[in-house]
Amino acid sequence: KLHEFRLATKHFRYLLELFRPIYGPKLDSYVEQLRKVQTLLGDLNDFAVTREIVETGPEASSGDSQRAIAFLTKREEKKRAEFRDYWKTE
Repeated sequence: KLHEFRLATKHFRYLLELFRPIYGPKLDSYVEQLRKVQTLLGDLNDFAVTREIVETGPEASSGDSQRAIAFLTKREEKKRAEFRDYWKTE
């Protein structure tokens, strides 16, 4: 769901950018906020996808894979918290 939301923010940002000539710099802060949301959600998606690849790979039960999964899960949780904090404050 978050990945779908990221794509929707991307399309909305592109739409806002079309109106920059009309509204000028007033839109810049909104565009930058959307860009930040996209970046956070993109990072979050990267961790989730990478973790899923490792979890379903042929060596998923190996010690190295389990450590990688734990690392990715921790980073994903941290990025999710960062997104929530940004969302609440901005």
